[in-house]
Amino acid sequence: MSGPWTRGRRVGTLLVWAAICGFGYLAGLHPSPVGLAAAVGATSLVLWTVVDLSGLVRAPSWFAHVRDPEVSWRGDPRLTRLHRTMASTGRSRASAVEAHMLLSRVVDDRLRDLHGIQRAQHPERARPLLGPDLQAFLDDPRKVPTDPAALTALLERIEAL
Repeated sequence: MSGPWTRGRRVGTLLVWAAICGFGYLAGLHPSPVGLAAAVGATSLVLWTVVDLSGLVRAPSWFAHVRDPEVSWRGDPRLTRLHRTMASTGRSRASAVEAHMLLSRVVDDRLRDLHGIQRAQHPERARPLLGPDLQAFLDDPRKVPTDPAALTALLERIEAL
């Protein structure tokens, strides 16, 4: 045999087997030499395999890299994330409708949280806060801006609510 089962390992396994047999006979237990040889051989095989493979395996790292949510200087991470997503992806009709729904929810949340107004129930109270540009956007789902500058202006207007 060659490789990891070097002469030293075989001699060490033989000495362990002889020591166990010797102590067994001295204790009056009359152990089976063949059974002990099989047990010591199997244990040695497992031990040396683990030792040989331990050099190939790195310790696991249990720390996952988690990015902090991006927060704009006004504090609403949904708007920053939406701006980044829309600037980097194509403009399809489905994504425009989805973006309009998301932005409408953000506007409704900000009106409710910051001003105590629910746009669906009190549109006349919400209209002066929204302004004509944001009101026109909310009234027509097809008016999602595709130009990055127009989208930035819309997001800044929503953040300023």
